[in-house]
Amino acid sequence: MFVAYSEHGFFEESMKLFSKMRRKDVFPSKSTFCVLLSVNVELFSTTYRGLLHSLAEKTGLIKYKNVEDTLIYMYLRTRYITAVEEVFFSMTYCDIVTWNMMICGYCLHGFGYESLDLFHEMLELGKILIV
Repeated sequence: MFVAYSEHGFFEESMKLFSKMRRKDVFPSKSTFCVLLSVNVELFSTTYRGLLHSLAEKTGLIKYKNVEDTLIYMYLRTRYITAVEEVFFSMTYCDIVTWNMMICGYCLHGFGYESLDLFHEMLELGKILIV
């Protein structure tokens, strides 16, 4: 249902449905949760942003890499760099996609030096090989 709403631009309806779920003590799956985070990006909502992050921590969904990556995406799109860093630096595993999101996100928001520092850190940790 959330995907259908999202694909057709009914972002507010997605969040209303989510609110109904929460009132009935129904928790979203990790996949549904990622859709909700993406919907929040489209709404550019600071209200839901914090609520969703807190819920991810409370329910344990934060431990899933796809949820962490989607949180990073949401925070980057809403220009909340402090929260992006909080999620990224608390991750136990970052793949090349996560590193790339962070490096590009820093660049897009005017943090060129931070982007270069992170790139060099990625090289030092052996995350990529330059041939």
